[in-house]
Order: sequence, then C-alpha cells, then structure tokens
Amino acid sequence: MRRTLAALATAALALTAIAAGDGVDAAEIAEPIEFAFHLHGDEDAPLTDDEVYGTSGNQTMDLIAATGDPQTRQLVNGVVSPNTACSENALFPTWTGWVGRGTVVGDATLTIDVVGGMGGDVDIRVWTDTTGGCNEENVAPHVLATGTMPIGAGTMQVTIPTDGLDPHFEMKIMLVAADTSPTSQGRFVYDGADYDATLSFTCQPDAIPTDEAGEPEYANADCLPF
Repeated sequence: MRRTLAALATAALALTAIAAGDGVDAAEIAEPIEFAFHLHGDEDAPLTDDEVYGTSGNQTMDLIAATGDPQTRQLVNGVVSPNTACSENALFPTWTGWVGRGTVVGDATLTIDVVGGMGGDVDIRVWTDTTGGCNEENVAPHVLATGTMPIGAGTMQVTIPTDGLDPHFEMKIMLVAADTSPTSQGRFVYDGADYDATLSFTCQPDAIPTDEAGEPEYANADCLPF
C-alpha cells in the first residue's frame, strides 16, 4: 500500500487530538467524528498518455491530504470486459481505507475531478470488511449510489446513503461505469495538490468495551481500528 502503517498511526494520533483535545479522555467523547478520506494513487505506477487504465489495483484512501502532481484513472466499459459482476476488480478505480469501531452517521459524499467526461452514469459501490471477487465470489455492495460524470472537465460530487454502516476495520469503494457506450467514459484526476479527491462522512465511535477487570480494551474512541 502507498501509505505506511507509520503514516496511518500519525494520522490516527492527529485525529484523536482533534477529537479529544489535550487532557480529555477520548473514551468520554460521545460526539460523532468528521472524516475526510483522501483518495490516493499508486506512486510506483507512473502514467503515460498511452495508458488505457492508468493506475491499477486497489488503491489507498486515508486521512493524509494529497500533495504534488495528480494521478489519473480512466473509467471504461467494454461490455464484456472489464467484468462488472465483481466486488473487487483492479480494472475499475478502487480505494480502501481503515475505519472501524464505530457507525457511519448520515450520508457520505464523494468528490472527484474528471477530464474527458462523456456525461455517463457511474455506480459507486461501497463495502465494509469485504474482499470478494468476481462471478461466484462476487459480494453485493452494502451501499450503492449513482453519480453522473460531467461533460468535458469538471467535478463529480455524489451523495452516498451510508447511514448505519458499521465497519470493523475497513471501507472500500469501487467506481463502475453504468453506461456501456462509449467505451471510455472519461478519466478521473486525483491525489494531487490541486486535485484532492475525497470521501467525506461522519462516524459515531463505539463505546470502548472493558475486560473482566474493568479495564478498557483499547485507548481511543476515534473510529480507527487500531
């Protein structure tokens, strides 16, 4: 993954500090926490003008804002390929982020820039704690929303009905072309200082459980799984 566990730990500490404040026990916090996951690309896969799909594989989304030059990823639908009967397909833009020990409250919002958009519809599929695959191994999305790509260049913003999702350790989104023509629906631009795509949502932390001795099983009620 693009971001190391050290970076994630730093982000977790930062979020806890924001949520709890110095000298406040995070276990006492009952207020929901605002998350903004930033969608990252694969820094080890530089893009070229001739590239069809762009960055491949399951990419990372985390609490670290994008910097530097953006990544891009084409959204395609060749009817037969890529296979849309999948809960994980590296040919579609996919991101996974760490979140858990809490419940999503209200809707999430996906905001991402587009170039070369054809105005087609895009399915935003959301899963929690799911790997899955294609065909017989396909897992139906836990949440599904549909957005519309702009014509030409612009920003696509989609409201996703995520209320009540209760991830234990991760959330995954995959963007799939809902229209079959033309084959190329446009290209997403993200993970750049001027193209910082985000998935924003609110998480209500779970109450921290205690062991038989009455001690808390973990330190922070911050909707992060570790």
